[in-house]
Amino acid sequence: MSEFEKLLPNICDSIAKTAAHVISYADDDSKQELLDALRSNVQNYTENSQKFQNINGLISRLSSGNSDTDIEEILKNFNDGVSSFQLDSSRNEFLKQYDTRVADLKKNLAGGKSTEGGGDDEDADMQMTEEDGANLICPISKVRMTEPMKNNICGHMPYCRVQQQEASDYGRSYV
Repeated sequence: MSEFEKLLPNICDSIAKTAAHVISYADDDSKQELLDALRSNVQNYTENSQKFQNINGLISRLSSGNSDTDIEEILKNFNDGVSSFQLDSSRNEFLKQYDTRVADLKKNLAGGKSTEGGGDDEDADMQMTEEDGANLICPISKVRMTEPMKNNICGHMPYCRVQQQEASDYGRSYV
């Protein structure tokens, strides 16, 4: 297995992480274009990997053959083998994995943007978090938070729901 093939899972994982950042932070106008470019990169990389595997197989098969064959015949067999190789990226596991991860990320992002509870638009930009065992300190009151929240607009954390409620009761908001 070549270095190129060993790096394939890591590269595909990095591209999927980049897609997550694109989904989270890119403008809606350019989001799909960037995701298509990333998918194209995964497809190109996996196709090149398949080509390398095919070429390595041809080389090993031709080198293990008779040593008395002519160089021109070996080159002809090699060129015929390379030109007859058909790529099938529809069954590629890395491409399927990328498509699945992007679809899941899009679904999760769409689910995170919808507000539960209907008409409470005041808290639409805040989301409760599940921080188990985290020792989070509220930047407003400097008290340990019991109900940490994340700002959905900018992604900053932490805010405490209780402290935000007290601040809004006094007519001011720190978020």
